[in-house]
Amino acid sequence: MQHGLDVLERGLCKCDKCKAPCQTMPGFLVPGDLEQIADYLGVTLTDEFIARNFRVASGGTVPYQITDKLHPRPALVLVPDQRPSGDCVFYQSGLCQIHPVAPFGCRMFEMCGLSPSDKHKAQAGLLSTFHPEYRGTITRLRKYLGTAPPLSVRRGLLVNKLLESPDAPPADAGPR
Repeated sequence: MQHGLDVLERGLCKCDKCKAPCQTMPGFLVPGDLEQIADYLGVTLTDEFIARNFRVASGGTVPYQITDKLHPRPALVLVPDQRPSGDCVFYQSGLCQIHPVAPFGCRMFEMCGLSPSDKHKAQAGLLSTFHPEYRGTITRLRKYLGTAPPLSVRRGLLVNKLLESPDAPPADAGPR
């Protein structure tokens, strides 16, 4: 149930910048991701599995057409839970344990080479989260799922991690 999102090209980079979200801001899931992760791990997709490994988060807003005008609509998404260190629960010893089936928000974006098309990828992914089955999962499990920090906090943590990256330019380097 990928809703056409599986045709988007997957990111494959493993540099420190691309690993930074694994340590600060795990990517959001789209319809079909939960099932693929459970299958890959060889577990049954139960409410308990979801509640133990995922949280509800704000995905920001997406334009949504209600009449002849576009209106911003908040997107609630599922994201992998994080350990107290900030690491994604599936990130161990510097590697993603579910990399072949990583959530959409992880697999579609490379931090070292973001492009203008990435905004379109993100919006396509967020729009898919309005699918009734996906929304129903969030609604049904909301009382069991913790809530991730606000998007602005998660973005701030990511920026700080990227600035710590050995690939980052020195703070006094100025514009390139």
